[in-house]
Amino acid sequence: APVPAAAAELLRALDAPGELEAFQARVKAWQEHCKDEAWSRWYDAKQQWLEKDLAIAREHSELLREERGLAQDGLWRMEETARSAKRERQALVHRGEMRSTDKGLEQVLRTQTQRVKEDNQLMQRRLAEAQAQLQAERAAAEDARRKLDALSRALEKEQAAERCARRA
Repeated sequence: APVPAAAAELLRALDAPGELEAFQARVKAWQEHCKDEAWSRWYDAKQQWLEKDLAIAREHSELLREERGLAQDGLWRMEETARSAKRERQALVHRGEMRSTDKGLEQVLRTQTQRVKEDNQLMQRRLAEAQAQLQAERAAAEDARRKLDALSRALEKEQAAERCARRA
């Protein structure tokens, strides 16, 4: 069976003390290079993972800002509706139309109540959609974390195997 190149080089280096030291220095340099490369790959993978998490967080923040804007719009409309109803009531009272005021106010209230209900339903649907999307993104991020952890463990095992192989 052919002798591996590293083993042959070691056998040659054993005959000369100066060459043995040079061989050991090359092995040590190669080991450091492998270690540096492994760390570099690990940090590259970790950076990608963190960048994905950051993108998910930014997207979620944007969805929350949009929902907040919708809620503020809904609140503004409700306040405007209340002010409008108050103005209408005051106008009717001033005109002395108390009987028609009750019916008018009831109609205004029904209309405004219907608007508020519709706005609420719309906001509930959007909130459910945003929550579902956020849950899906979290699941994807968790899956990515598990894959990254598995890759990290595999890399560590490979490094350990290489160290054992180099010692043998």
